[in-house]
This record gives sequence, C-alpha cells and structure tokens, in this order.
Amino acid sequence: MLLPDDIRQRLAAAIDRLRPHAADVAWVAESNLHVTLKFLGQVDETRAPALADALRATLAGQPAFNVGVRGLGAFPSPTRPRVIWAGL
Repeated sequence: MLLPDDIRQRLAAAIDRLRPHAADVAWVAESNLHVTLKFLGQVDETRAPALADALRATLAGQPAFNVGVRGLGAFPSPTRPRVIWAGL
C-alpha cells in the first residue's frame, strides 16, 4: 500500500537522520516506502494482476481510514538491522 506524501516525507526525514548511524543498511528510495499488509513471499509475477483484482474486490466499499506513524523499530535487532519499520 502506498503512503500519503506527508507520511512518506516524514519517514524520509527520519531515514536521513538515521543514515549516518547505519552505513551498512541498504536504504530504499523515498518513492519506494510502503506499507506491507501481508508478506506473501515469492509470488510469480504472472499472478500479480489476479492478486490485485482479488484485493480490490475484497476492499470494495470499505471506508477509508487515517494512519499515523507511532515509532520506529528494526529486525532482526536494532544493532544489526535488515529491516527498519515504522509502527502505524
């Protein structure tokens, strides 16, 4: 799920502050920041359109909702992060 511009910009600013302290982290571009609702693992690209259609059908008619960032974390550990996440 793509993030609203204001949240993506706030996360990018947080990344800019963290970057000097984690030189070994492979940071993603601001345009690639996203929300992972459910990680599906390796999915054949040919199945992506059907998955997107199923998701759209499931969510049709659901009301929009607001999100806010509620802290940052990392795994497998804060001292050796592979993924840095923002709580919503």
